[in-house]
Amino acid sequence: MVNDMSKFVHLHLHTEYSLLDGLCKISPLISYVKASGMDALAITDHGTMYGVIEFYKKCKAEGIKPVIGVEGYICRDLKVKDRTSKYNHIILLAKNEVGYKNLMRITSIAHIEGYYYKPRFDFEVLKKYSALLHADRARSPKHLTMMVTMQVKRLLKNMPTFLKTIFILNFSFEITQKP
Repeated sequence: MVNDMSKFVHLHLHTEYSLLDGLCKISPLISYVKASGMDALAITDHGTMYGVIEFYKKCKAEGIKPVIGVEGYICRDLKVKDRTSKYNHIILLAKNEVGYKNLMRITSIAHIEGYYYKPRFDFEVLKKYSALLHADRARSPKHLTMMVTMQVKRLLKNMPTFLKTIFILNFSFEITQKP
């Protein structure tokens, strides 16, 4: 009998490296995923990639495909550092080694050049280093989630233009169930 969880892959998951938000420790997490029959798992810590090496090695040791990612903070202009500078969450997942290197570049720029309360990057940085990345609109606003369930065509039509031009077909919206 095939476990129902074998086809499920967590693509938005915070570990202990997402300070004040992540609960999962990597070793027990990998053990649970293996015991559940899942064959892949993503890491998407908030603004950082500190746990990626440990995650990658432990996944590989257990025969689980590691999906490397980050939940980033995207803003209009990383040079603007005041209270008017708003940001949104976005999940970026590497498709391969080139995508992984681009994630490292984006998070490094976010920490070195864009840090204002959080490590932020802007659309220009994202556009420059978007090769071989998949984007997911994390924490989709309620109206977008409702649009997904009602009409996919309408959703694509209303997708943020900047993301459409950067990612073309490598973009998705996160759907979550809230009580």
